[in-house]
Amino acid sequence: MKKLLLPIILAVLFISGCKDGFLDDLFTLKSVKTVGKDEISRLKQEAGKYEKKVSEKMEHADQLGGIYQELGEKYNDRRSWDPAIDSLKKAIGYGRDSARVHYQLALAYANRGIELDNDKDMDKAEYHYRKALSLQPEYTEARYSYSIFLYYSRGQKEKATRILKELVVANPSYYMARFALARFHYENKQPQKALSVYERLYADLEKLPDSSQVREYRENCRQNIQRIMREISGGP
Repeated sequence: MKKLLLPIILAVLFISGCKDGFLDDLFTLKSVKTVGKDEISRLKQEAGKYEKKVSEKMEHADQLGGIYQELGEKYNDRRSWDPAIDSLKKAIGYGRDSARVHYQLALAYANRGIELDNDKDMDKAEYHYRKALSLQPEYTEARYSYSIFLYYSRGQKEKATRILKELVVANPSYYMARFALARFHYENKQPQKALSVYERLYADLEKLPDSSQVREYRENCRQNIQRIMREISGGP
């Protein structure tokens, strides 16, 4: 599997400006969150403290579950998949059987599965995506990431596109999903549909207050519109 999928599964999908390698360069990973070693150490120390107490009084289980959840998320931010999985499984063991924890587990398993080309990890990722969405069907980030996972890692393009379309209708301000939907249409050799998504997206972005991120989105959207229009017209 291509390492290109890593940012996709991390749910930070981003359409880049059009370059010569249009298809290869559409997805770009934003900078990974900085999580200091001191922060990790602090959480591990807290976990150790509560581990001793939890055997005496179960009232500490919830605190311990929260600590392991936070620790797992921070390991994910650092792309440390093994300790992330270990921590998140402990969070569930201490009562944090939540959509968020299952979603974070899906990310960790999917990314590790890509790096190791491990089908069992990919199966576990799909299980945790489904579990997260069964607990919270309207979980935007999980629905978005699951659609990307299905499209690129499972080859279930129709299902992935349907999920993404439903997400875009339900939450049109989740612009990443609209970028991804345009990409799906483009890869499905439906440039007119892709163009339509980009044009509506660009019109909505024009209405937003100015910011560096909005400017970046507009520029990427504009360049993709121009590229597709050239392709449709047969231009260079």
